Amino acid sequence: MLSKSRLLHIARYFYANLPLTYPAKAKIREALSPVLRALTSEKRGLAMFSELRKSFGSRSDSLAWPAPDEHAFVQLLLELSEHCSRYGPIGSMITVPFMSSGGAERVALNFACAYRELQPRFTVLVLITDRPLKNDLMVLPDGIKVVALHDHVQSDFENIRLQFLKSLVQAVKPTVLHNINSELAWKLIIDHGLLMSRLTQIFASIFAFQYLPGTRRKTGYASYFLQPALPHLHGLLSDNHRFITDAIAEYELDATTSTKLHVVYNPCRIFLEKTLNAPPISSSSCGADGPDRRLRVLWAGRLDAEKRVDLLYDIARRCVFADFMVYGHSVIDKETSLPSQPNLILKGGFSDPYELVRDGPFDAFLFTSRWEGLPNILLEVGALGIPVIAPTVGGVGELISTRTGFPLPEEPTVRDYEEALQIVRADPGEAATRAQALKELVKTRHSWGAFRESVQTIPGYINASDGFGRGNRVASDSGPENPVISIVIPFFNQGQYLYESVSSALLAYEGKTEIIVVDDGSTDPKTELYLSEVATLSGKVRIVRQANQGLSGARNSGIEAAKGQFIQLLDADDILIPGKLDVQVAHMTVCPALDVSICDFLLSDETVTHITRSDAAISRFPLTLDDFLYRWERGFAIPIHCALFRKDVFSQTRFDVGARAKEDWLFWCTLSSLGCRLAYLRGHYAVYRQHAQSMRRSYVGMGKSWLLAAQKIDALLGGKHPLFLESAVSWFEQYYEKHPEYRQEVSRLQTNLSSAETSTPTRSDNQEANAAQLLRQLSFLSTTANSPFISVVIPVYNHYEYIEECLRSLSEQGTTEFEVICIDDASPDLRIHELMRGLKGKLTGLRIVTHASNRGISASQNEAVELARGKFIAFLDCDDLLVPNALSRVDEEIKQRPDIDYFFSDRWDIDEAGASVRLARYGGYYHLKPGNRSLREDLLDGMVASHLKVIRRSVFIQVNGCSDEFEGIQDWELALKISEIGRLAYIPEPLYKHRIHSHSVTESAKVDQMRKTNMLRRRYIDRWIRSAKCSVAGTHPGPSQVFNCNSALPSLAELKKSRSSSQCCVLDLRGPVLTSAITFAREFNSYFDLILWDRPEVPAALMGYLWGDVLSPHNATRRSEVVSHSVKGDH
Repeated sequence: MLSKSRLLHIARYFYANLPLTYPAKAKIREALSPVLRALTSEKRGLAMFSELRKSFGSRSDSLAWPAPDEHAFVQLLLELSEHCSRYGPIGSMITVPFMSSGGAERVALNFACAYRELQPRFTVLVLITDRPLKNDLMVLPDGIKVVALHDHVQSDFENIRLQFLKSLVQAVKPTVLHNINSELAWKLIIDHGLLMSRLTQIFASIFAFQYLPGTRRKTGYASYFLQPALPHLHGLLSDNHRFITDAIAEYELDATTSTKLHVVYNPCRIFLEKTLNAPPISSSSCGADGPDRRLRVLWAGRLDAEKRVDLLYDIARRCVFADFMVYGHSVIDKETSLPSQPNLILKGGFSDPYELVRDGPFDAFLFTSRWEGLPNILLEVGALGIPVIAPTVGGVGELISTRTGFPLPEEPTVRDYEEALQIVRADPGEAATRAQALKELVKTRHSWGAFRESVQTIPGYINASDGFGRGNRVASDSGPENPVISIVIPFFNQGQYLYESVSSALLAYEGKTEIIVVDDGSTDPKTELYLSEVATLSGKVRIVRQANQGLSGARNSGIEAAKGQFIQLLDADDILIPGKLDVQVAHMTVCPALDVSICDFLLSDETVTHITRSDAAISRFPLTLDDFLYRWERGFAIPIHCALFRKDVFSQTRFDVGARAKEDWLFWCTLSSLGCRLAYLRGHYAVYRQHAQSMRRSYVGMGKSWLLAAQKIDALLGGKHPLFLESAVSWFEQYYEKHPEYRQEVSRLQTNLSSAETSTPTRSDNQEANAAQLLRQLSFLSTTANSPFISVVIPVYNHYEYIEECLRSLSEQGTTEFEVICIDDASPDLRIHELMRGLKGKLTGLRIVTHASNRGISASQNEAVELARGKFIAFLDCDDLLVPNALSRVDEEIKQRPDIDYFFSDRWDIDEAGASVRLARYGGYYHLKPGNRSLREDLLDGMVASHLKVIRRSVFIQVNGCSDEFEGIQDWELALKISEIGRLAYIPEPLYKHRIHSHSVTESAKVDQMRKTNMLRRRYIDRWIRSAKCSVAGTHPGPSQVFNCNSALPSLAELKKSRSSSQCCVLDLRGPVLTSAITFAREFNSYFDLILWDRPEVPAALMGYLWGDVLSPHNATRRSEVVSHSVKGDH
């Protein structure tokens, strides 16, 4: 079987000799790398099969960024923010393939140190991109942050790591991006160079051309990457003139391009101030003993094939008059090793050049590399005064000449080295003279001062116009009354979404916030109920009321009232993902001169059930003024809540109150034209909800708004973009005017105009006639006694089209004596008002109450019960109806079972036309059957005691009736309360017809009802089942049971058993989540103390449904770590 090293050698040989372009080779390498890993693993069979599936299974050119890696990006940003708050923003980002003790890594640290000295207000980020190799012995200068990409990116696919690196550059926007031998960074420059060059100044270092073994065929960085990357580079740096000259000749560079190439000689760390002690008095043994003495020879570097360790072995075998001390270890070729040889002594790795001479002085240093630039090791041994024997490959000839050492041909033989060693042995004085000359050259040309001066003169490296050079503007807590972030939520008649948006805002940041809800003159009667509900969520919520000024005016009012350092705008129907603002404040800390941080968003339907990602809408663009002018709506869009703004941004501009549409486009163009600094932050932290009605908006109206906004933007530009208006008109013609909906709408408008000219006004419904007809049908109520047996309570709110049928159904209820109480809760439909007025005061058994303002169904029912004269109360919704003789049938049951306080029956579900849809027995729950358990147990899992329900009035009053807290599910809360003090009985007959239609409460308020269902169930779980002794924050070390819904949905019995045994219940929704799991979590999250997630789609889908704070900003890591230590059972 072939060894690992042999397999890798063969693979590299064939890869290098493929007659393909680099992009083609890169794709082949990415596909085959997992296979090579499998071939070289210990478990080849299973590993090979697994990796083959990964490589050749279902893949696309653009791999999705896995959620763990997206979250890892957040963690890295938070880590960087801590570093930057101490040392300043990131001015330079340097990429290296690994961090060993080699020359390229030393070059990276030299540039990092120079940048820090020349730009002390900035920090430097060194990224290890290609291999998880980091030398912990390497001393890092103060203020330089080293990050290994493999510590954060879980995927083996290069494309995922490339996205991670690209996103980091987009977020940080360093002044300088400097690549030193990182293949991943080269790929970034080649694939995304146009975008990257608009974000930062791109530099790269290349030191030499590399060659295939035994040939002069070029390979390596210069051969693969330089030519395609050069157009995007601001500068190409090398440590020797030889490479610069060869590159200009090889690629026939013109004079302009040649000016990008610069030589920067590396400094020798022996002479760096304040880093190392002075060198020993003598590191060379030249002149000691006599001509027959035994030589001590030093070799140091990576024990890899390109360093020609094979040649070193042959030299040692030939030169038996010398002992060879070898320092280093393999990095690239892990299995490379030296065969045993008596005079070849392996000393191990080193990090400090003084480690090389601690065991005594040396007579010579051998350099054997096949190719090189101007290696640091030669500078270091030269500074130590050791004679150097080296082939003049690459830039070595600029250091080693017959005056400063013993130069050899570029392809030296063993005999060449032997002869040089014999000269050193025979004439140690000459060797010492050359060594001293080399030491002086290194001391002058390769001093730190010379290097720093060279770096300072690189065009654009230090003196570039940095976008983040306005000093540190880091968020801080300036006092208990001053929030860090003000979240502004304007709304107009969208109060039904407020609970979701405000809840998401409360979870978006762990620091100090204020939430300003701006009611822009809403006309919805339920507005006050919605506002009071969100006001009780937190003391952070502040309500601002104003006359209608439109969305722009409402936003401006919220901004004016804001006290925070940052502003988050959030439309009432949209959602923030937990932790959004923590991440964006960290982004602002890393980039303190940034004005706006912009993240990705999720696109959802109205119910936030179908969720998609819109990565390309923002990430492909550098966020320049041209993007906003010429690409808006044409593949580019930024929902306003993706952004976090510094408050001082709004001192320059506000939203145009004259724009009733396209106000965001106008605002972004204004902001960009003022020079505000914007940066993209990878991560889906906002949810943009698309409503069904928004999909049917007027194309004529939108097109008109587009043109009006374009005219305003054109005036703003003041003639600086003469082609802008033409571009906007062209888009109007392509997208709006040519859209089929536009033409159909124009046709409808023309038809309506013609109809309006010839039509005559139509007569409105005759409410008086309708009322008179109903009075005739309900005339039996005129003889109702003062003490009826049953009072029928009908809360009324709209539903005019069904209320007459509802009332008529009461005329077929047999001989039972009952009264009817209708409470009109300020219905906005005037037909209801007129009908109620026509019925009021006409029948003694029909009482009509009308509210001037909406109070909610709980208050209406409670008021009706207070007015009721009957011993029992029957509840009937105004869009439903009773089956014939339903009340008589209940009357019979009451007489037969006088101890029962609460009767309930089955029901028919009917459609809008009254046709039966299904027979709903026992509340209509598929998983609950009468008689299997106690009725109270069933009641905890669902409202089985539903329509028709008839309740003893005294018991209703005893439990304080219906609660405003559970408005919408008040009937279930009432049933649960009564079950604790009274008795319930089930009538297994359908006595009620429940109408399901598009305007029914059960559909429009589904989220609200589901949330309250979980809150209510949770209350009774804690009351009826022994509560688990654990903290919602996940900090209690007690036992937990984790339920993973992607394998199988747990039964309610299992959940109750877990809770009754005092275990914390944890719902694990990490990884790809099934729709069934989300549905289950929405309905039964009340059983769980903690919900784990690592994809933003999960909190997006659950927002507004949760019983309490079971989600937190960094739930995917912090809480999962706690749970991993406390899990006792796993489902």
